[in-house]
Amino acid sequence: MQFYEAWSGEQSQMTGIVFDIQRYSIHDGPGIRTVVFLKGCPLWCLWCDNPESQRRAPEVLFFRASCTGCNTCLDACPLDALSGVERDGLGSVQIDRSVCDGCGACAESCAAQALRMAGKCVSVAEVIDEVEEDRAFYSSSGGGVTLSGGEPSAQPEFASAFLRECQERGIHTAVETSGYCEWGTLSKIVRYANLVLCDLKHMDARKHREFTGVPNELVLKNVKRMAREGIPMIIRLPLVPGYTDGDENVKTTAEFVATLGTVARIDLVPYHQLGAFKYEKLGREYRLASVRPPGEDDLERCAELVRSYGLQVQLGG
Repeated sequence: MQFYEAWSGEQSQMTGIVFDIQRYSIHDGPGIRTVVFLKGCPLWCLWCDNPESQRRAPEVLFFRASCTGCNTCLDACPLDALSGVERDGLGSVQIDRSVCDGCGACAESCAAQALRMAGKCVSVAEVIDEVEEDRAFYSSSGGGVTLSGGEPSAQPEFASAFLRECQERGIHTAVETSGYCEWGTLSKIVRYANLVLCDLKHMDARKHREFTGVPNELVLKNVKRMAREGIPMIIRLPLVPGYTDGDENVKTTAEFVATLGTVARIDLVPYHQLGAFKYEKLGREYRLASVRPPGEDDLERCAELVRSYGLQVQLGG
């Protein structure tokens, strides 16, 4: 007992980089859930709707329309990473992101909140305190906590400690993962997950690398391993028109999942552009600006292909 208490205390003080906590979610596992988003991801998917999650370190988001041109942030920055500029006849600022280290001094000085931080260092205990506020909703709906990102395996020690703490408190845990990491790392996290939501971005290794920056062999290997070990799992397939929604990819994905034996459902996640505005806030280009969400006919076509392999289908996830 003394060892457990000492370990638990150490666990609760472990810190990680979190960029958002979304409450009352109904799309990231069963019931009403609190979703904790960690920063850091080895994949840079072309369609990523959380680009602020990709880099591990905190980053500055610039909301140009809110900027008053007061230039207070220029004086606050210890690295001179900001400079004053004029846009459309109004004062504004420009961030040299090759210099900026994400210290947050500029955001703290910005009364207009034109500069905001994506990512802050928090302890397991701090996140647990927020999670506990919604315990009544978990109990009434069969919900719980979902650890997302980014990629939880990018912060494995924090992810493991947080999930273990949740389970010790009787809170249902789910993990959203790309599956792209060594099994020794992933296993430390999924052992404390009641459910794993694993993305299969594309079954073709070359296209997977083209669209996400990494190959898919390790992902498929880990999915097979989780299935063999009986880890409850739902496979999710993003449907991005012209990239992942082709008949061949949908069929190959369904065929692979059907061989696992322990996965009964595929969630088809329709592409959207709700996160596209974040790229400008990060000073980055959104490369899929011309891609439109799939229509109802396309969604039903993909759903029927999955059902033909004896699998359940859910739209969204």
